[in-house]
Amino acid sequence: MEVTENIRIRRAKADDGYATVDLIMLSAPQVLTEIFGNGDQTVAKSYLMHAWECGQGQYGCQAHWVATHNDQPIGVVTAWHSNMPKAFGKATLASLNAFFGIDETAQVFARSAKITEQITPPAYQELIFGHLAVSPSFQGQGVGKALVNYMEEIAVHNEKRRCVLDVERQNKSAIGFYESLSYLEVQSLYPAGFRYMRMAKRLEASAKWVGVI
Repeated sequence: MEVTENIRIRRAKADDGYATVDLIMLSAPQVLTEIFGNGDQTVAKSYLMHAWECGQGQYGCQAHWVATHNDQPIGVVTAWHSNMPKAFGKATLASLNAFFGIDETAQVFARSAKITEQITPPAYQELIFGHLAVSPSFQGQGVGKALVNYMEEIAVHNEKRRCVLDVERQNKSAIGFYESLSYLEVQSLYPAGFRYMRMAKRLEASAKWVGVI
């Protein structure tokens, strides 16, 4: 998909990792460092690069799209739904075991559960997206909006009625960005004081085809 003359959106590739891992870290640095690095960002980034190059799974390149400027990644996003194939979960686990080993992988799951155990999976009619980040030098130029629009097109053509996302309540700039794109908080989904809020947007049918997930 062409956004402007020099900015396009495409499926991510393994060799995009030199740029996309930093972008994914930018999307949630504290959480990713807590879960995968146990406080060490270098370890977290090393795992994300490993997972990216594995291809499949939650953090694999095949699960992501990138916005590019002159074919260099400047933005990234991923998406999933309620009926992902079993291979998706198996690939995620395999990448963790290969990098951390079985014992440390169990600790990764424990840290993840502590942070995310109350997060609600997407409903059947929803597409959820995440890891959205844009290189600081390209922010404010419509790249983030283009990535969100792309996810919405994918949702429509997978017969989803809503796009949803989870954002940290303290991330006021991100909340404002999503509100500018007509995303609203889903009230009463998460308990008071929970770290995250769910935002959603009802989608309209479109004749434009961009692909499937």
